[in-house]
Amino acid sequence: MMKLATLELPDNMADYINKKPVDEATDFKRAAFLLYAYIDAGLMSHGYADQLLGVDKFDLINFYGKYGLSYINKEDWDKYKNTEDEVSTFFDKHRKNKQEV
Repeated sequence: MMKLATLELPDNMADYINKKPVDEATDFKRAAFLLYAYIDAGLMSHGYADQLLGVDKFDLINFYGKYGLSYINKEDWDKYKNTEDEVSTFFDKHRKNKQEV
């Protein structure tokens, strides 16, 4: 089942959107890039987007990666970028304390 959606676009852009897709790959790209805006805004997960597109989640993540679109958004990156160092430091301290006992 399909639903009709209306987008407001500049006139020149609408001319291209109204064209039939050149091929299946172009149709997929169009849909995937449209969905990425919702993923990036935190309104949709990659998992839901993959279901809508009918592809594997990791294939979709790799597709976006080819175009420089990150799986991890900037806020998450800033939040977790030091996690590996923090975990390593924790285990190093834990091992050191255990050896001293």
